[in-house]
Amino acid sequence: MCSALVAIPQIGAAWRRVFSAERNRSASAGGSSDAGGSTRASDASSFTCDRDIPPSPPSQVSAYLSGFRRSPSPEVREDGGAVDVVDDVWRSLHKSSEASMPRAWLLFRAISQLDRRENVSWSVQAFKCMSFSDEALFQSVLLMDRFYERQPPQFEVNAHDSQSKLLASVSLALKAGRRDDVEAPLRDLLTHLGNNQVPFDDVIRAELVMLRALKYLTGTPTALDFLDAFSARLSELVPSLANYLLHMTLFDANLHYQYPHAILAAAAMALALFAIGAPDVAYDILLEDLSVCMPMEEPALKLVPCCVELHALWVQSAARPAVFPQDDVLREKFAHERYHRVSGIPPPVLPPLLLAERPPQRPPTLRPLGERQPQAQEVRRRA
Repeated sequence: MCSALVAIPQIGAAWRRVFSAERNRSASAGGSSDAGGSTRASDASSFTCDRDIPPSPPSQVSAYLSGFRRSPSPEVREDGGAVDVVDDVWRSLHKSSEASMPRAWLLFRAISQLDRRENVSWSVQAFKCMSFSDEALFQSVLLMDRFYERQPPQFEVNAHDSQSKLLASVSLALKAGRRDDVEAPLRDLLTHLGNNQVPFDDVIRAELVMLRALKYLTGTPTALDFLDAFSARLSELVPSLANYLLHMTLFDANLHYQYPHAILAAAAMALALFAIGAPDVAYDILLEDLSVCMPMEEPALKLVPCCVELHALWVQSAARPAVFPQDDVLREKFAHERYHRVSGIPPPVLPPLLLAERPPQRPPTLRPLGERQPQAQEVRRRA
């Protein structure tokens, strides 16, 4: 199956999470007035994406999706129905992500970096063993970080409560994620993950505590949602390597939350493209898609410093085998054929430094359905 037909349902899942989060945020507002005195409607009809942004011509993403309307497959034609809203949805993905982004310095007032790193390491291993999706993993970590960010300084929690909160974040992520992640009763899954030492009732109580702290707002966009969106027009190898790099940032909250998640995902994609020697047209596709998410800003200027920091993290991880447990955990996970064994790809000597100064190349040629784009073939040949 071609890469695009694999990526589009993933984008659809990301869109559903955005719309769900926006509806939850509107409902939690309860129709209260904002700073300007206006009242926010609490129904889904109030979610009209980015009214403050002037109308612009349809993006290349929109043009790309329009080709799906001619597919003989009803499922693919249904994905093509997003052509009129894709640009607005991507902008709302960015706005919703920024509104719920934790701040690392507040997060570390309530939990130490070592404890958080151990929690993330356990989550990566547990999700891998249970074959849960990466989307649920990123959502679980984000929920946990958002909760601890809202706790007072020197927030004291014993080991049992910490385990209950960790399992509660897993439970909430599974409930907000894919149906095929939960193939057994949730009680049995959580009891198994807790090694039969954390009662299910304690997990549910911890879940309620977290929901109240988060004002019942779950399912907010993660960095992986943006990576799924940016992957639609590129080959499978590039998103797999970018996903590996994003997983590394999960262990470093300062980097993971330093930049907007749209920038972080795009930087991971740009560094992956650079590592495998992708042609220039691939960068044009990425920058054009990024500008759809952030039309009123200059995302390319933020992309380079994020690439530099992400490259440094990759180099450090490659140079310190067996020093930190998470390095081995990630290398083992991404050595699987499912991820194209990308953990064996070495980091480039230098990061890409000229993304913001590159002149625009020719517009990418949109391929007919069922055929790979020329740039995707070139990426695979060079890899």
